[in-house]
Amino acid sequence: MRIIILIIVFFSVLGNSYSQVLGEPEIIVPIENQVDFYHNPIEDLLYYKDVNNLLDKFVGTWEVNDGVNYLKISIAKHEHLAMGNKWFKNNDFEDKLILTIVSFKLNGVVKYTNEAGIGGNFVSTENLNAVELNYKEPSLTSCFRRKSGNLTLEVIQNGSTVQLTWTRVNMVYETITTCADGTPNDDSDYLIPENLVLNKL
Repeated sequence: MRIIILIIVFFSVLGNSYSQVLGEPEIIVPIENQVDFYHNPIEDLLYYKDVNNLLDKFVGTWEVNDGVNYLKISIAKHEHLAMGNKWFKNNDFEDKLILTIVSFKLNGVVKYTNEAGIGGNFVSTENLNAVELNYKEPSLTSCFRRKSGNLTLEVIQNGSTVQLTWTRVNMVYETITTCADGTPNDDSDYLIPENLVLNKL
């Protein structure tokens, strides 16, 4: 009898520990409905998942060369990423696109290579072929760039040709500071144009 009781206690403790490690169950929300949950937050742990594979059409390598601007980008989909960070407390998870600037040349001069960090996944229910990402370009000084922006990418299929429209809206942070070496924030204009059409490679 004592052995049976010990076994029951052991599995009860093990079960409690297991649930604490795993945490609470996630509620899966399709990414195209993510904005609705931002406006009507709930307390449950959420996973904004690409259940309908809407992000897959953006994945791959894209390129444009208009004689002045040469831009080659790579887009990858990352799954179940934690949304929180040290500035933004959020225990939820999301599937997300990460865009890397493989190469950007202006008049044949290389300006950026292998710059990652442009990311996002805001899909509009009004246009399932478009996604909105947070936009940054590398600083041209030893201090960080003050500007930010929103980048909308839209996949357009013309027969066998697949293209990606690139539309950026610029924003400027109001805070003006200097870095530790005394250099002010980089407040220069972005080098990559606001509007482009890229071809899928």
